[in-house]
Parts: sequence; structure tokens; C-alpha cells
Amino acid sequence: MRSGDVGSGSDGGVDGSGATDQQAGDVADASTPDAPAPGNDATFTDGGAETGAADAEADAPHPDAGVPFEGGSFEAGAYACATCATGDKYYYGACVDPASAGPSIGCADSTTTACDLPNAVPTCSAGKCAILTCDHGFADCDGLVSNGCEASLRSVATCGACGVACSAGQVCTAGGCAAACNPPLTSCGTSCVDLTSDPVFCGSCTNVCSKGGGNLGQCTSGACAPACATGYSPCGSGCAALGSDANNCGACNFVCPVPSAGAAICNGGKCSVVCPPGLAACGSACVTESLDAANCGACGHACGAAESCVLGACVPRASTVLVSGLSGGLQLTVDATQVYFVDGAGVHAVPKTGGAAKNIADATGKPLRVAVDDTYAYWSENLGGAIMRAPKDGSGSPTLVAAATQPQGVAVADGQVFWVSNEATDYNLYRAAASGGTASVAGPFGPAHALVTGGLQEIVTDGSSVYFASDGAAFSLPIEADGGLGASTSIQAGAREVPAFIAARSGQYCGAWAGALADIAGIVCSGEPPIQFMGPLQLVAPTMPACGLAYGNAGSWLIAQRDLGTGFAMSLATDQPVSMATDGPNIYLLNTAGEIRVLPLP
Repeated sequence: MRSGDVGSGSDGGVDGSGATDQQAGDVADASTPDAPAPGNDATFTDGGAETGAADAEADAPHPDAGVPFEGGSFEAGAYACATCATGDKYYYGACVDPASAGPSIGCADSTTTACDLPNAVPTCSAGKCAILTCDHGFADCDGLVSNGCEASLRSVATCGACGVACSAGQVCTAGGCAAACNPPLTSCGTSCVDLTSDPVFCGSCTNVCSKGGGNLGQCTSGACAPACATGYSPCGSGCAALGSDANNCGACNFVCPVPSAGAAICNGGKCSVVCPPGLAACGSACVTESLDAANCGACGHACGAAESCVLGACVPRASTVLVSGLSGGLQLTVDATQVYFVDGAGVHAVPKTGGAAKNIADATGKPLRVAVDDTYAYWSENLGGAIMRAPKDGSGSPTLVAAATQPQGVAVADGQVFWVSNEATDYNLYRAAASGGTASVAGPFGPAHALVTGGLQEIVTDGSSVYFASDGAAFSLPIEADGGLGASTSIQAGAREVPAFIAARSGQYCGAWAGALADIAGIVCSGEPPIQFMGPLQLVAPTMPACGLAYGNAGSWLIAQRDLGTGFAMSLATDQPVSMATDGPNIYLLNTAGEIRVLPLP
């Protein structure tokens, strides 16, 4: 899911870029080293109104000012992480009433997602998985629920019942221990059985009739047939709990439709939709009514073609556009008061509240990525072969931080600038003092960590560690006292993924990928199982707000993930994200239409 070079803002916010090497190569080269800054045709808006040329000075915004929209403003700090109601079970991102949480989803137990009990039919007792009955030929002899009915009643250790053990040399028959196995019975190890009727050895010594799903198993003339437990009904060659089985809800083979971004459960033989916290069930989908243009504020309330849904109200889409008219936008990042971005005309900053932008640097040297600290903006000049910096308020000229070979991703933390190169055989992470100096290798990573298409490309920091994306994996390296990097740890995304994207926040980090053959894409985060998407997706531009991950799909929509481990979709039909950043309350989105939009999170 990602490929962006990311910088850390002074407020600890991080961002991700979706610009590929090919996109980066589209930036116009300056004709001479001393060429003046090219004109920027971008339009910068304040609440949807044009406010002048890009190089005009803007009034300094108040640090606590909200993001303006027509009809009001969205105040920073209003964002709160949604949670399930007290007592609800959190199940694959959805909130489930414990009264409807059956054994198929692990009852009401928050630590269990299914009651998978070997050789047993599960039920719920006091909100926990329990054994309803044992499959034919098995027993629960140790009293442990977790291993189900673990004892075979055809074993010499538990012959016919728990606690009945045969003597040395004896075999176990259906009638108890015996000295020998005589015809018409068949010897299956130390078990002496009738292959025509024994449900544990039906037709052969390896065929067990009980298949789970409430099918206790029975054997007739050497062939298995279903024998359904209480509360289960015959369905084809097996059994199903028609009252709680989402794949056989109310009738055999009636599958509850799974809603977009939610889960389906069967309760009392009827399908129910359950949604993640903060989302509402609208037909066959779970939606965020504060952002979904098709269900804005309420199910079925659609915004007009020129409108966006902001905090549950339809507003003119233009009022969400902070900047328009960009040429070849590549990446953005944010701090407490401004949005910084790179496009074909150079490096710029615009107040979050809207207004005129400041030019920080022109396009000489082909800037690709930008990061900021409290005072300066730092950027990589891919053709210029340098890491540069300038006062982020636009008051000074650019100065050299360090010479670099084809630098791409750049990040700044603890008085150090870190970067990686997209030169095909360069697998090093570099650092230099933020005030300027000679570059040194912060960490070498051999070809085993390299992207399929070249060297390392993307790097982010949360202030205490540096993170980078590589071939099918994302890595974390702690920043040590001397500014160097410690030993790496990794999360693995999988094979054949390129390019890789990275985002981080407060020690947690995520990697995203798009399949090399466009057949699979996904997300993997530290401490979380991977999430995979089948199909021709191009996941880009990740960033991590307070409650999880936001990322884009180049196929024209934005996906926001409230909790790491489950996702939900927000339709932004005209947006193809290139880069995104967050300050917590808002997502700032740079799209292929040359716009920077601000989208308040619910």
C-alpha cells in the first residue's frame, strides 16, 4: 500500500507519497543553475475563494484556527477515536451485541474469533466457548474446552470411556479391551474395529465420519452419513446451525451478504449487518455518514455532483480545496500551521486555513520530497544531487545540507537529516547534520532489501525511529544517541510486491504494496495481521491519523482505516491520491488533478 517519501512535521505528523519514479521524472528540469523561480500557476483558496498569486505573502494563521468551509468551520482537535459500546464484542472491526454473538464468532469473548473445538460441537456458556456434545467416538477426558473432545474412545488409553486403559498387549474394541482382534473386526493399530459401522474407522483405518460443523458422524455399510447434533439441521453432506450460521442462515446455502467494510452475522435465522465503530449500516454497506457523499448525515442522503460530504453535511466541493492548479504534484507534508508540497515549480508552503502560498525553492535540481522541522524545510534534489534546506517561512534562500546521489525519500529528526537514494545499486540510508555537513552511511542494506526496480526509495520518521520500505517488507531502525541507527526489525508484506509504501506514528508502522502483476494488494502493520485485497489495485500515499491508517487507491477512491486490522471506504470519485498527510483532525490530500484538499476526519 505505499511508496511515498515522507517527512516528519514539528507536531509529529507523518505523511506518505504515491509518486513513482516515473512521475518524479516528469518534473521539468531548470535550464540553468541560476534560473529564477518559474511562475507557479496554482490557485490558492480560502474557504473556496481565490486569494491571489502564489508568491503573495499570507497573514500568519492562528495556530488553533479551524479549517474553513462554507457555512462554518471545523475546529482542530474535535476528532475522537470511535469505540464499541461497553460490553460489545469487537469482531473483525465490527461491534457485535454479545446477545447475538454465537460460537461461530467466538461467543462474547473478546479474545476469540471462533469456537474451533476439535471433535466437538461448540456452544456458548457465560459468554465463553463451551462443549455442547462430543462427536461420535470421542470424549472430553481432560476437562479442557480449548482442545475439544481430545480422547478417542477406540484408544487403548481411553477404551470405551475416560479412565479405562487396556493392559499391555491388549487391543481396544467397541465392547472394551480384548486380548486379540478377531474377524470380522479389523486391526487399525491398537484399535480393533468394524469398518462397516465404526464412525471413527469407516470403510478404512483413516476415515473419520465427524467433519465438524455439528456433524457428529455415523457410519452405515462402510460409508459416512451426517448425524446432526441438537440445534443443527442436515445441509447437503453435512450439518448447519440454521439459526446462527451466516453461510446457512435460516435455510441451507443461504449466505448472508457481507457488507462493504463490515461483517455479516446470522441471529435467530436472520441476517444482520454489523459495522466498525463510528460507521452505520446503510443497505449492503457500512459507511461513515460524516464523509460518505452517498449517505451524508443519513442513509440515502446523497450530495450533489459538485458537493462533498463534510462532517455529515453536503458542502460545495470547492470549499474543501486548499490549492488548485498544481503542475506535477509529487508529495506533501504538514506541521502545526502549514502544508508543504513539491510540484513541477518547486517547493512551497500554504497556510492550513487557506491563503496565498510562499515559494520556498524553485525547480532547479528537480526537488522530489520535502520534510520539515521547527524552523526549516528540507528537500531532496534528485538531479541536483543534493539535500537542501531553507527557512520554511520562505524568508531565506536555499542552502546545501549535503551532497547526495539521486536522493529521493527524506526525513528529519533529532537534528539529523536522513535520506535514501533511488540509484539502482545504492542500498544505503544516509544522514547528515541538519545544519549542514558531510553525508555518512546511517545503515547499509544489501540487495536482499532492495526494491525490484532499484534501490531504496521511501523513508519516514516519528522522531524516535526511522522507517523505510523495501522489497515486500517495511523496516524500523531506532535513532541512537549519536544520531546513527540501531539494528533493524521488519514486518513482512509478502513476495513479488512493488513498489512498497510506508507510514509510521508513535512507534507503530505500516507497509503497503501493490502486486507486481496487479493481482493482489494489501497492508501489513506492526503487531497486526496482513490485510489483502484481490484485484487490480494500486494502493498509495499512506498516512496514520490517531485511530489507524488512511491510504489511497489510484483507481480514484480513498480508503480510510479507522483501526489497524479493518478498513472502510470513503468514495471520492474525482480524486486519485498522489500523497496524503495528517495532523490528527484532518487528512490533506494531493491528487492527480493538481489539487490539495483538506478532509476533516469524523
